[in-house]
Amino acid sequence: MHKHWTVTIFREGRNFDLWHVSHFIAGILFAGLVYFFDINLFFGFLVSFILMVGWEVFEIKLGIHETKFNMIFDVVFSVISFWLTIYLENIMSADDFKNFFFVSLVIYIIMGIWGFWAFKRRIKGKKQ
Repeated sequence: MHKHWTVTIFREGRNFDLWHVSHFIAGILFAGLVYFFDINLFFGFLVSFILMVGWEVFEIKLGIHETKFNMIFDVVFSVISFWLTIYLENIMSADDFKNFFFVSLVIYIIMGIWGFWAFKRRIKGKKQ
C-alpha cells in the first residue's frame, strides 16, 4: 500500500528529515523563554542544551532509530536557532519578537501533531 506524502514526509531520514525543522523551532522557543522570563542567557542556554541532548537520549530510549549524524544535527540545528533567535531578539521590536515567537509556537504545535499522526499511521500500516 502506497503511503500518502502527508505520512511519509515525517519518516526518519538517514541524514536529514523534516524533524530537523521541529528541532530548529524548539531552539527558537527555548531562546524565547529565556527572553520572556528574563533568564540569564548562559544559564538559559545551558538548560536548553541539556534539554536538547536529553531529548535525543529520550528518543533512543523510545527505540527511535536515527543515524548519529541525524541525532547530532537535531542538536546542532536547535543550538543554531537558539543563538539566531537571541540575535533577532536584539534587533526586532518587542512586538515583532512576540509575534515571531507566537508564530513559531503555532508551527511547532502543528508539526508535532502532524508528525505524531504520521507516525501512528506508519505504525498502523506496518501492522497490517
